[in-house]
Amino acid sequence: MTIPSHNVEIRVKERTWLRVTKDQENSEAVFNSSIGPNDPAIVIQGKRFWLKALDKNVLQLRKDGQAVSGQDSDIVID
Repeated sequence: MTIPSHNVEIRVKERTWLRVTKDQENSEAVFNSSIGPNDPAIVIQGKRFWLKALDKNVLQLRKDGQAVSGQDSDIVID
């Protein structure tokens, strides 16, 4: 069974530190820095995503153009 690829867009409501890995947990980060509300959105394509944020309540996520609220099987947030 092939896992479909998704586009994830990440924005934040307040400045925070964020680390994003994709496709395989603990792989090399595709983003690992601070991000603020005036920064461009982070757009990543992959099969599964792991997000670590200092404040996960400031994250605003979209997957394949749809807002993500609550749990999503393809996005793990720490």
